[in-house]
Amino acid sequence: DASHVRLVEHAQIAIRDLGASHPLALRGRANLARSHHLRGAWDKAQQVYDELVRDQAAAFGVDHPDLLTIRGQRAGLLRDRGHLVAAEEAMRGARGRLRDLLGPHHPDVLALGAGVARVLLQRGRHDEAHDEADAVYQLRRERFGDDHPEVLGALRLRARIAFWREGPAAAVADQETAVKKLLRRYGAAHLHVAGGRIELADTLRALRRLDAADALLTKALPVLLATLGSEHPTALEACSVQGEVDRLRGDLDRACDVHEGVLALRRDRLGPHHGDTTASLARLVILAGDVDAPESAPLVDALRSALDAAGDDRSGRQEALRAALADGRPLADVVP
Repeated sequence: DASHVRLVEHAQIAIRDLGASHPLALRGRANLARSHHLRGAWDKAQQVYDELVRDQAAAFGVDHPDLLTIRGQRAGLLRDRGHLVAAEEAMRGARGRLRDLLGPHHPDVLALGAGVARVLLQRGRHDEAHDEADAVYQLRRERFGDDHPEVLGALRLRARIAFWREGPAAAVADQETAVKKLLRRYGAAHLHVAGGRIELADTLRALRRLDAADALLTKALPVLLATLGSEHPTALEACSVQGEVDRLRGDLDRACDVHEGVLALRRDRLGPHHGDTTASLARLVILAGDVDAPESAPLVDALRSALDAAGDDRSGRQEALRAALADGRPLADVVP
């Protein structure tokens, strides 16, 4: 919060003293937009990004590298909000032009490559996502070595793709390596360490290594909640992982409370058709006895409606859920 306040103050001073289109003011506004985005203030981030793109284009033209980077970051916000088709198109366009201007090894080009991989992962195109993420990992590793934070971020992304592409067991080694190195670099209270631990906990949960998953959640959840707040999408995902561990341990009442709370917040913050929202609905269907249980009928109807309404922006996981509902298969078969 203190660093965000400083970014607000610096941007305001630069705009007041230099004008909104001065390069230093534009850079301050870009940092502010990114901060809003990371903190989960997505409406505010969207507003700042849109104003920034307009002013940057007017001041320096549509092909300025800073503008292309900002367009890529704005596309990342579209991805987070579930607008996957527009996000992929915008991110690929910005990455391609920036690569022409700065070369394939530039950090901003690699950051957009990682963004493309994340969109492809969400859209269920796992082989393409792997290729993009692995290219980013190898180029960053070549430039920075094995232990640089950007290299470890790419390693985490590659492992998460492996989770969905090959199965949870394929993700464990890279996730454990990333967490170990991040912990040594930053300490247990850092957000990157907590995020890595949650990803590893989810993998171990899928492998039914529940004690190890619980231990990681106990360490990471308080950090995420204290740093991001209980309504941030990343914190909600961590709570969802905890709910699944509770379900697998047989504590169904606690699991139901967790998933219902997460669903309510996701509906409010992300909307009823977002992939995270429908994931929460699917978890509750499974808790109610899956698709054939009479108690699950209202949840199944709500899930089917939300999946249909998502349209072309349906994620890969949403497509799998939709197919399972159409075939009458248990959702537990498609939810790891």
